[in-house]
Amino acid sequence: MKIMDIRLIRIANIQHLAEKYSRERIAECDEKWTTNYVNQLYGGFGSFGAATARKIEKGLHLTHGWMDLLHPDVRYGSSETQPTDTVDKAQLLRLWEKMTADEKAKLLKIGAALVDE
Repeated sequence: MKIMDIRLIRIANIQHLAEKYSRERIAECDEKWTTNYVNQLYGGFGSFGAATARKIEKGLHLTHGWMDLLHPDVRYGSSETQPTDTVDKAQLLRLWEKMTADEKAKLLKIGAALVDE
C-alpha cells in the first residue's frame, strides 16, 4: 500500500470540509483569506502548511490535528492509495488522544509484544 503524505491528507480533508461547510465558510477562518485562496488549497495548488491547517481547525471548531489525520468518512485518493484500514486507524487515533501517558506506554508494550518487536 502506498503511504500518503501529510499534504495529500490535508487536501482531501479540506475537500471534504468544503463539501460539508462551503469554501466561503473555510475562507472565514482567517480574515486575510479569500475564497480564491481556499480554492487553491482545495485544488492542491496553495501552500498547505501546519499553520493553515491549525487555522482551519480553529475556525471550524475541529480538534487540534484534525486536518492531519485520516477520517473514515473522507475519501483519500485512488483505490491504490486508499487505506483499507482507515476506520480502524481513525478509531485508534481517537482512543490514543484520550489516553494518559501511562496508558499509552502500556499500549505500546502490548502492541510490540503482539508483533514480536
